[in-house]
Amino acid sequence: MSNITDILQIFEQHLQTMADGWRSEPKVQPLFYGLLVTLYACLITVGATGNLLVILVVVRNRAMRTPRNVYIVNLAISDLMLCLITMPLTLVEILYMTWQFGDYPAACPVASFLQSVSIFISTLSITAIALDRRKLIVCPTEAPPSGKLIMSTVPIIWGAAFAMASPMAIWKTLENWTEFPAELMDVVSGNVTEQKCNEVLATTADYVANDGSLTDLIVNCKINQEIIPRLLGELKTCKEEFPPYGRLVYSCSCQFIQYVLPTITISVAYYQIYGQLKIRLNQKMRQLEISATPATNGGPAKVSSANSNLIDRIETDIHRMRRTIYLLISMGLVFCVCWLPLNIVNLVLDMTAESRSMTSESISEHQISIIHAVCHVMGMVSACANPIIYGFFNENFHREFSILYNEAKKSLCCLCTKISSNTLVMSPGANGQDPQGNGRNGAGNNEANAIEATPLVVLKTNVTNGTTNINITANNGHQ
Repeated sequence: MSNITDILQIFEQHLQTMADGWRSEPKVQPLFYGLLVTLYACLITVGATGNLLVILVVVRNRAMRTPRNVYIVNLAISDLMLCLITMPLTLVEILYMTWQFGDYPAACPVASFLQSVSIFISTLSITAIALDRRKLIVCPTEAPPSGKLIMSTVPIIWGAAFAMASPMAIWKTLENWTEFPAELMDVVSGNVTEQKCNEVLATTADYVANDGSLTDLIVNCKINQEIIPRLLGELKTCKEEFPPYGRLVYSCSCQFIQYVLPTITISVAYYQIYGQLKIRLNQKMRQLEISATPATNGGPAKVSSANSNLIDRIETDIHRMRRTIYLLISMGLVFCVCWLPLNIVNLVLDMTAESRSMTSESISEHQISIIHAVCHVMGMVSACANPIIYGFFNENFHREFSILYNEAKKSLCCLCTKISSNTLVMSPGANGQDPQGNGRNGAGNNEANAIEATPLVVLKTNVTNGTTNINITANNGHQ
């Protein structure tokens, strides 16, 4: 039995090394690993900064706390969740083969639930913004939604997002990792079954000592039924355990609610807004032509001050409308283009999941991870673009961002000046002593050096019999 024990210890050490390697082994090549980490780090930094600025502007300025800005703040909060929760968790899932966040059963469903919630809130907020702007521009004669009505839609958006993401909290579970590489099978040899192992492991030690042919079989059974389950039990994976066809049904439902329906709604709303703005733009252009038409009596055109102001206002309105039209087009394109690849890939993977598991010639796990990562990055770009489109391109937000930037710049300059002053105070000679320890009122050469170091103009103050005399002397390097 001592021989069997020694063999098992060797195998256990080897398997422990393999398990430790699998725990931190990435699914992608080192080049893609570095690129993905860098890309996600940039997206997280840019997206989190932009959305935090949007929230900060509204929080610090009472005038910006309008009912309609509630939608923009709600969008910024959801996009901030995308940057700080969804992106890091998804990146870890893409990079590594096993679960990296400890043996906490609740962590897996909670993480998946929060990832889905942030995406649904972001999408529903964008849709609410489109419908609200359509109401204001396309139907100007109707009473606008009240502040209470707008505020009441925020809990509805969050409640709908929680309801649509709840299946991820129900059917996502933390399980033992079973997708170990084929190299593990190279360690175990022999044809063993669970029933046969139970019979062999129940064999007495005396019988094993008399029959050495059972040594290899006992070693294989010990490895399969004791060592491997214990080591692999330390490795976890977050898996979906949907009922049959449940994953496909849920995936199709999510894509319809999260992408198809919002895309149709946003497209129709912004198309109607575009048509209304186009009509107003043409009207403004005709007003501009009439106001700028010269006199018809053959004399020179006389443009009064009031007429000039009217032309300026019309040109400003035209510029604003054109900017709004471009903004609407960019809103629709960003949403449709960013989320389309990820929805297509998820649908294809869900529809081909069974066929890919049955054939060995299917696409590799490494290739799937790379494709999913690229599509997910495109979706997450919307979290960085939204604060720019809905915040920075908004005139009120842009003005507040400029004020915030100037205040931050002023504070930084004051801080740098204070640090520089403290450095001068602590430097040698700043306390009236030169490096040799001579006082400022000591030797005459110190006064001469001080005058030579003064640029262009020297102000000398002499106090005589209580009278202060100020002499201004040009300094050219000599007193």
